This record gives sequence, structure tokens and C-alpha cells, in this order.
Amino acid sequence: MRVTNNFPNRPGGYSQAVITTSLGSDVDAETLYTNISFAVKLDPSSYPRVNGTSYGGVEIIFRNGPNWDWNSLGFVELTSMHTNWTHLSFPVKAPGDKVHHLTLKLGENNLTNTVIYNVDNIRWTESAAVLPPPTMAIEETKAGLNLLAASGGQYDRQNIATVASDTFGWIGSSVPMSYSMTIKEFPSAATHPGFSTHLYLVPGTPGTEDAPDWNEPACILVDIHANADESGTATFHYKTNAPGSNGAPTLDGMSGQYFNASPTNGPVGQLGSVTGASILGTWTVTLNQDTNITLTAPDATSTNLVMPPEDAAQFAGGGTIYFGAVPGQTANVGQVAILSHAQIKAGATTLLDDDFSVSPLNPNVWVSRSVSPAGVTVITQDQPYFVFWTTPASGFTLQTNSDLSPTNWGDPALTDQLVGIRRRVLVPSSALPGTGKGFFRLIKP
Repeated sequence: MRVTNNFPNRPGGYSQAVITTSLGSDVDAETLYTNISFAVKLDPSSYPRVNGTSYGGVEIIFRNGPNWDWNSLGFVELTSMHTNWTHLSFPVKAPGDKVHHLTLKLGENNLTNTVIYNVDNIRWTESAAVLPPPTMAIEETKAGLNLLAASGGQYDRQNIATVASDTFGWIGSSVPMSYSMTIKEFPSAATHPGFSTHLYLVPGTPGTEDAPDWNEPACILVDIHANADESGTATFHYKTNAPGSNGAPTLDGMSGQYFNASPTNGPVGQLGSVTGASILGTWTVTLNQDTNITLTAPDATSTNLVMPPEDAAQFAGGGTIYFGAVPGQTANVGQVAILSHAQIKAGATTLLDDDFSVSPLNPNVWVSRSVSPAGVTVITQDQPYFVFWTTPASGFTLQTNSDLSPTNWGDPALTDQLVGIRRRVLVPSSALPGTGKGFFRLIKP
């Protein structure tokens, strides 16, 4: 199979092209197979990226279940060495219990023109061993808005966003506009560096995307991360006129400015930061008179910043506000930040105030903008436990009982979700099998 990808010339942005084929029916890849492999050959007439040494990353992706879950099994960067046939093999991983399509993707930053590759000998490797049954665990929950790194990508955003936008804008406001989040729990930076929470301030009404910092032409990002000494730092970034990128290209044309602190690259990028004694507590960004910005840490430490007026003008109109988290590295998948409060104020007037004590989220106030359905969960005191089990677990059903007798086991009718390589269910008090004790099991007929 020959695949021709006619990419536009975008030396400072990201491009991708995909092809998809049906398997004809659902395939339980987790149970039946260990690997999927194929041979790839780059056509030498292809145009390299602006770095001149590679042609984008090719990856194979499972499309699983009724929601067509996107599960990348891995990718390989194509280089000049791939002008000969090269064998690529990737291990099967969850979610892969109901795979109905395979997708091949080629994508990368800084692609400039046509990239052509050939594919042959797509093969599935059957599992030779009988897979062990899944193992189970039970954990107590923690109340609040749980922002969980539930999917496999290191940059997967798990957010909630405001529904109403007309009153949440800041340009032209006669009073300061303040946006706050209160962090109740946060992963240790010593063991999970790179994990961060964030506020996105987006003009107008963006689409349904979870990554407005990439998709939208203008976006403010206030990222908040923990430091090794348990302090926390909030940093103010922004971009303008840069859809589908992390900001306008830097002077070398190799990367975006959105996360770039160098003042030689102009004002679009990183304006400044504030560090507080603890990551836990209330963090606030206040915008006043269009261009004046104040970042305030939980211990009341603050810093003042200024945005150029020509850039501030790009944020006119209403605003949509996101509260979310990003793992930062794949080792942080499964980690969670918990918010106990979100607030928006216009001067002394409170426009939005939520302590996340009611589940689920109020649909008149919030929408979920999360890569994974498990990425955003409001947990209350009436939802005391999670039950987890390992994958693969195709065909297994969760049951409960008040004792260990062989009778009276029943299905609690709880919906499980994939979190990394484990599945989990949230167990409300009403689903507990008994008072003071209860038992859970997985059974496969």
C-alpha cells in the first residue's frame, strides 16, 4: 500500500494525515494477540521537515469500542534510513478488547510538503500463553473535582470549561476580573515531576476541543506546578494569531514561543511567574484595565505583569474559562489533582462559585473537555470507593456480595472506565453490598 500525504508548508506548526481500515468486526486484541507489526518504506522523493533529517512519525492506532477510542500503540520517526524496508513491531495494549478499525497516522511539527511511504505485511502475533486473570484492588476516594491523567498521552488535557461566556471576558471590563482555583491534593514533584494544573482563558466560544492552547488562535495559559521543596509556581503564558500551534515560531523557526521565556523572541510567550510556599491552596489570576495582570499564590505572594495592548486586543469579547490538568510525562499517567473550589469574580461580584460538593457537574455551568471520560470526576462523600482491576480483562463482569457464600452474588450495574492499564468503577454508598463489610469479584462465564 502506497500512502501519499500532501502536507501544507507549515514550518512552525503541526500537521497529520491518517488512513483507516475496518477489521470487519470487533476483535479482542488484548486477549488474542501480543503484537502487531508491519513493514514501512519511505519514498526518497519525500520532503523532509525543516530540520532536514526526518519526515514525521508514523504510528499504528487501535480504534476500540462504540466511541472509537483512539489507542496509539507507538510511533517511529521516519528518517532517510527508512528508504529501505523496515520492520516495525508494537505490543498490544489496552484499550483493545473491541478493536474494529486500524488507523495509520503520519504527523509531526514543521512538515513542509509531500511525504510518501509504503506499507506491507501487517501482521498480528497470536498469544501463545494463557493470560492470567485480572487482579483487583479497592481504594478510598477523595472528595472534590478529580482531574485524573487517565489516558496514555503525556500532553493529554483533562479539563472542565464554563458554559456561559458573555460575562466571563476581561477586555473592556470596568472592574478587575479574577479567576481562581483551589488545589486540595497534588502529586509530589519529587516522584512525579512535570505534572501540572492550569487555567485556560479563551476569548469567545471555542469548539469542543480539550486543547484550546493548541487549537484556538488566541489563548492565555496559567500553568501551576509543584516544585521539589513542595512549593508551587504559577506561570502566565499567552499566544495570539496562532491557531494549531503553541504560538508563533521562534527566531530559529524550530519551535513555538508559547512556552518560551526568552525576551528576545518578543512579548508573545511567557510573561512571568509567581512562587508560593505550597502548591496547595487558592491560586488567582486577575486581569485589570485590559493589560494589567496579577498572579497570586495561596500564601498571598503576588507578581504584576503587563501585556502589550495590541496583544490584549486579540482577547476582546466574552471568555470561556478552562480548569484542568496535564500529566507532563507518561510516567504520571494515573496521577490526580483534586480541586476543592473554582471561582470567577467581576470586582466584588461573584459570577461563578463551585465547591464541587455535588455530583455530577452542573451542565448549566460546566462542560467536560477531557481526552478521557475518566479524566474529570466530581466525587462526593456518598461515593466512598474505587474498585480497580488490571487488564486484559475481556469478558469479565464485576459482582458484589455481602459475604463469601457462593450464592447472592449480583451485578451492581456500575460503569467501568480505563485508567492507564487498569479499569476502575466508582462505587457509591448505594451500591455497597452490606453494612460494615462487602466483597467484590470478577467473573468470566
